[in-house]
Amino acid sequence: MARNRFFLEVDPFPIGATDACFVSTPALRRRLERILRGVQEGGKPVCIAAPAGAGKTTLLEQVQRDLGPQWQVAAVSGAAGLEREAFLDAFASAFNLEAGDDETLAAVLERLDAHLATHLPPGRNALVAVDDADCRSARKRARLDAVLTRRQSPRLRFITAREPTPDDSTDENAPYMLVDVPPLTRAQSDDYIHTRLCAAGLRGDSPFSDDMLRSIHNASGGRPGRIHQVAAKMLAHRRKPGRGQGRAGDSRTPWSRIAAALRPRARLSDG
Repeated sequence: MARNRFFLEVDPFPIGATDACFVSTPALRRRLERILRGVQEGGKPVCIAAPAGAGKTTLLEQVQRDLGPQWQVAAVSGAAGLEREAFLDAFASAFNLEAGDDETLAAVLERLDAHLATHLPPGRNALVAVDDADCRSARKRARLDAVLTRRQSPRLRFITAREPTPDDSTDENAPYMLVDVPPLTRAQSDDYIHTRLCAAGLRGDSPFSDDMLRSIHNASGGRPGRIHQVAAKMLAHRRKPGRGQGRAGDSRTPWSRIAAALRPRARLSDG
């Protein structure tokens, strides 16, 4: 049976956090509910630990949306190495707080806690959400965990998102509440790709055959960020002249080699 050539109005697989799409699977919804309880109860900072592309940033943004207006949130990116200036910039915009040039992070957070105690309206709390909180060494990571744990208070809560490390612990005595991000199943991965294509205004048949969908899932490990990378690469390859745009799964197209090249490389521990 002849296939209808596909047409897309926009890019269905944008790379980056500008088009975040929370995938509401039962497993992810359970994680989200657990994180929300952890933030609201405030016993210890929450740490979302998962590999690159797993959806940590999207989950972190969904937490912020679901907390409600009674929370004042300062979003901090640790992509620059969690330098003090990144924290100060976020605090300055979210809490109208100024800090001296020589103050340590611990001192800034201590003053922030005191500032919030006098300036936040009754019934409101503050959350500092630190994305990409990947420290360069185990010592710096432990120091950051210790500082955030010490400054966690009824008025001020912390949540971080970073890649997992060998030192991570789910023990109740750990300084943080650790939450992972489960990968999508094959069926969920297919549904996610279909949803992205529909949102992009797909007309005609899907550009991906069942074999291609399987390759995307296997190469991405069910991680949405990796799905975007693999699917975008395959889609770009299909659009090249002479590659049989109207025939999904053309046997001349090296899908398995593309998928293999896109598999994430193992990362070394940062000790």
